[in-house]
Amino acid sequence: MKIDTKLILEFSKSLRILYVEDDEILCKITKKVLSSYFKEVTVAVNGEEGLGLYKEYKRTEDDYYDLVFTDINMPKLDGISMATAIKKENSEQSIIFITASNEMSRLQDAINVGSSGFLIKPVGLEQLQTVLYSSAQKVFEHKLVVKYYDEIESLNIQLQERNEELKQRNQELEKSLRVLNTVVEKEAVKDTQNAIHKSDECTTKESYHNELDELEEADIAELSDICIDIDGAVIAILSANGNNQVTQQSLPQIIEGFNKLSSIISYYTVFTQLTIALNSFVVSIKNNPLPSTEEDILNIFTLLESFVFVLKKWQINLQNSEFESINYLDASLISDMDTIIMMYNPKEEVEGEIDFF
Repeated sequence: MKIDTKLILEFSKSLRILYVEDDEILCKITKKVLSSYFKEVTVAVNGEEGLGLYKEYKRTEDDYYDLVFTDINMPKLDGISMATAIKKENSEQSIIFITASNEMSRLQDAINVGSSGFLIKPVGLEQLQTVLYSSAQKVFEHKLVVKYYDEIESLNIQLQERNEELKQRNQELEKSLRVLNTVVEKEAVKDTQNAIHKSDECTTKESYHNELDELEEADIAELSDICIDIDGAVIAILSANGNNQVTQQSLPQIIEGFNKLSSIISYYTVFTQLTIALNSFVVSIKNNPLPSTEEDILNIFTLLESFVFVLKKWQINLQNSEFESINYLDASLISDMDTIIMMYNPKEEVEGEIDFF
């Protein structure tokens, strides 16, 4: 049955083949026919040359020929011996044997080697198309399966890498959560301590309001703006830290905000202790370099965010007169600043003085 050339080309047009034939005239004619079906046809005139070309192709292309067509009886190295050597190189190699009718006794040898098909001389068009269609289809489908398998393997590798990235990110988030939990616990302890010592406060609610009367409304309003600016700068830095973009040059806006804050409260004697601590804090973060690791930087700015939260609470209390003492949160603010300074200067810590983690 004659097979449409288009059906054969559907499978054969992308394949490269090795054709081994010692008959020069037959080789020339057959190569011309095969070239109309295959992408590339390499020719050898005996088994020895054919085996050499096969190995050379593997060395230069890092691949094997898709099909090998070979005569059986040839000088130097016959087709059976060449095919045996090729199968040792690549056990899955598809080989088509071309033999004369008087060489039928050697077909069993070809079958034993692992033949993918036969062409009996003289080769007619119908016989050639039948063998080409069958062999090209098998090779094409095998390559397709290998391609899909490789793609699946590649996707699996990408998936594993992504899982590792997510695992690493999860570990980083867990570290951040532990830091935040420490901050919350620390704040709870401070609140408890402040409540216990509430009866020891030096000022009464009446004196607190007297001290508030001394504060300029314009100063209270400016304190609110400064706290908002500092909070925004810290949040921006925390976001930048995820992209490894935090440097010493990221800090000027925060430093400027704290300087303004210190300048305003320094006019009020009731905030003398807080002003001193704030000035010391600004000098520390301005003159000391950031830690070298991303984790330490993240820990510092997480604590700084907690400090700014208390600072905003302090400013709101001043504005709304919510607590009995104007210095109610001073101790908490000073303690937070001391903690951050010590994280900037870990070598200066004295064993046993800090119970942070």
